[in-house]
Amino acid sequence: MSVRLRRLAADHAAMQRAFAAHPIIRVTETEGDPPERYRVEYKLKGLAMQDGRVVTKMTHHAEVYLPLGYPRQAPQCRMLSPIYHPNIAPHAICIGDHWSAGESLAALVARIGELITYQSYNVKSPLNGDAARWAEQNVSRLPIQTVDLTVPPEALRPPPGSAPIAVPAVPVKFPSSRVEGAPFPLRAWLDAVLAETRTDPDAAAVAGVVATVVSRLEGGAVQEAAQGFAPVSRSTAVGRLPQLHFLVAQVRGVQGMADKQIAALEMAVKIDETYVAAWRQLAAAAEAAGDAAKAAGARAHLARLGS
Repeated sequence: MSVRLRRLAADHAAMQRAFAAHPIIRVTETEGDPPERYRVEYKLKGLAMQDGRVVTKMTHHAEVYLPLGYPRQAPQCRMLSPIYHPNIAPHAICIGDHWSAGESLAALVARIGELITYQSYNVKSPLNGDAARWAEQNVSRLPIQTVDLTVPPEALRPPPGSAPIAVPAVPVKFPSSRVEGAPFPLRAWLDAVLAETRTDPDAAAVAGVVATVVSRLEGGAVQEAAQGFAPVSRSTAVGRLPQLHFLVAQVRGVQGMADKQIAALEMAVKIDETYVAAWRQLAAAAEAAGDAAKAAGARAHLARLGS
């Protein structure tokens, strides 16, 4: 069996584990053996344009096609039923600019559900400009529905043969008090995932989860993720960006990607120059990477902050 067919088979097994008895998401049809095309039904509150008015809809249908280049090439996703969303056009669903071959198909299907409910959206690079303007004018009404669509970790196992990743001996902690008390479910979720690696001999099993977190938060998706922690005002969403970049840095540290870890920390302190926890990690990461000048600069800034 080819690598692609093994991946398709693993995806199908994961989809069955994740959604066979799911109360909200249901696979209604597949094509191929193993499947390379899925049609999915969502029982979620979303929006549609009807007779010039924005109305709510409770049932939605989507299609996910896995092309010949999959998993290196991103899945092709489109809605089969009308929907009104900044990041969904008749021909495509925007799944972000950072698709990773390690991301689980089940997690991607759940992420489409988050888009439908406006738990996730990005007005900066929309596929539907009119819906983006509507979202900007109606931030207080978003999300349309708040529902936890997190896929169980056992359904996020990557296919056999995935390259293992380095994991820490102890779970990564998030020392910034700025996160405490905020509606920040990914913090606890990622902590739990990383803690699990201490007893999981197959470190590669965590790769899909880590890749999913990164794909949601990194780059342009950081703004989208910030807006997903709703209901929030625009100012509150933007205020969370440093913590989201800090979270990306933790993931990159786990993956052993020092350059991207440092880049994420630099983004965090660029947005918030008083972010002590990020400055401290930047100093340590830069020193570990052999960048003495950057480490010294971070420590100098900490000294000015009195830390």
